[in-house]
Amino acid sequence: MLCRGDTPTTAAWAKGYEALLWNGQVRTMLDRQRAEYGHAHSPTRRAALHGLITHVENQDSRLSCNLFRAQGLDMGSGCVEAP
Repeated sequence: MLCRGDTPTTAAWAKGYEALLWNGQVRTMLDRQRAEYGHAHSPTRRAALHGLITHVENQDSRLSCNLFRAQGLDMGSGCVEAP
């Protein structure tokens, strides 16, 4: 677990990373996640951060939201999932 429930702290944590993704700052996001991992004491939190970091590293080329927006590409899954 990275954050506890639906709290203002959780919302702020998620918004911070969302802004980095939106602006194409994946490397900065990874640096912050790695720093969080280094300071995490809970095995559960460390495992969750490790999973998140691994996912972001593996999907790096698919997370360039700023470049996709500049090309006018859809970034959501709605057009694929919609009937």
